[in-house]
This record gives sequence, structure tokens and C-alpha cells, in this order.
Amino acid sequence: MYDSLTREEAAKMMVQSYLSLGFANTIKNTNCEFSDKNAFNPELSGYIMQACQLGLMKGNKGLFLPQKTLSRPESMTILIRMFEGQSSNENKDPRRSEYYIKGKALGLTSLANSGFEQAISRYETALYIYRFQSILSDSALKLKSQQIISNINLSGTTTTGAITTGTTDEASELAQKFSAIANSISVENDPELLEAIRWMNDNGLTNFNTISTYKPFEVLLREQSAKIFDVFAKVFKFSQDKLTSTVPTECKFTDLSKTDAGLITNIQNVCEMGALA
Repeated sequence: MYDSLTREEAAKMMVQSYLSLGFANTIKNTNCEFSDKNAFNPELSGYIMQACQLGLMKGNKGLFLPQKTLSRPESMTILIRMFEGQSSNENKDPRRSEYYIKGKALGLTSLANSGFEQAISRYETALYIYRFQSILSDSALKLKSQQIISNINLSGTTTTGAITTGTTDEASELAQKFSAIANSISVENDPELLEAIRWMNDNGLTNFNTISTYKPFEVLLREQSAKIFDVFAKVFKFSQDKLTSTVPTECKFTDLSKTDAGLITNIQNVCEMGALA
């Protein structure tokens, strides 16, 4: 099973995605007082509050459930709320049925209903976000996606070109609680993943340029991720103003003797940028 993502970790990922994609940083929800706030990771509590205020994550009955594993429906819910700037109809059973229908209509997921009500992996979450930003970066595709969503809101049908598909059967299946499971995804021939790997290779984030050599589900060490984040930040000129010629005390880790010597500078850089907790 691939690494999962907790709700509090997802709050950080989604807020950062929201802001980097250019959505307005405006408060849409003020009901963000959670009774389990003492269980929040202090480093993530600000993101949880922001995710709630932006209307991306709401919690349930006054609880945010920070350590609960994020599910595929929850991930899709966040992205569709982000896209529409509001919540969809949640008076359904399951509550997130309409978000799934919309996400599938936009091509964010191709999973059948039977496999959707499962914990989502970090890889899948990143893939959903990648597909989402691809829609936003193409004005024609974005307009078409807005029309699809509008059509679902008005008529309950999904239209793609000359093909119209009713969503009644989908909602009916979803109402059976997504009974079966499909807990793995084959990525051996995934064109989006291959494109991402080649981009990383071209920009110095990885030495690999194929899916098989990249081994996307191998464990990534923290020292290795430090290099990826450091190089990524340099490519897009993120937080470069935070780097200094003298390494601050809090970034002089006592266990650096155990790491790859070629990665020490990357580790210290991401520490200075606040990019790796």
C-alpha cells in the first residue's frame, strides 16, 4: 500500500496548491473552531485554519480529525470546492457523491465508483493536483470544464462534446456506499507521470528519466527529498531570499555525518527556506 496522507498534512498541501494556483486568499468560512484542536500538529495548525477559512476543508460535527487518513472522496471534494469557489450539494448519501461525479467529469479521476471510497496515497493526491493545474493553465480547457460543472449543477448530466451521460446511475451506485475496493493503480504507462519524471530530469531534480528506473513507489529518504525541494525552489525562484551565506544554528543538524555528503547543502537550504519539517 502506498504512503497515505493525513487530513492535517493534506491541509498544508491543499492550501499551498490553492495559493500557488492563484486563487484569491479570501475568507469564505468563519466556522473554524474545532474541538480537537489540541490534537493538531502545531506546525500544521495554521494550515488547518486556513484550509477551513478558504472553504476547502470543513471537518465533521465540530471535529477536524487531523490524524484521520485522507480519502479519495475528501481529496476530490477539496479540489472541486477550490475550482467552484463554493461547496456543492452535500445533501446526498454519500455526502461527497456530487464531488466525485464532477471530478470524474473533469477527468481528475477515472476510478469506478467501487474503488473510490478508499484512502488516497500521496502519489494519487499529487496526480489529482497535477491534472487540476493542467485544466487551470489552459484557458480553453478551463472554460470547457466550467461549462461541464455548470451543466451538472443545472441538469444533473455530464456533457462532453456530443456525448451526454446521465449521472443518476452514478449517484445510485454511490448511494450503496462504494461497496467494492480497488486499492491500487497501475502507472507503468502513465503519460502524465512520465512527463513529470522527464521534467524533473531536465531540471536536475532526479537522475532518472523513465518510470521503471524512477521507481515511483520506492521509499524516498528525507535527504533525497531535500535535494528535490531545493532544486525545485531554485527553478521557480521560491524563497531564495531566505538563503544566507552563513548557515543558521537551527539548520546545523547534529546527525549530518550520517547523510550523503553531496546532499548536506540541499538539507541546509530547505531548512532555511522552511520547506521541510
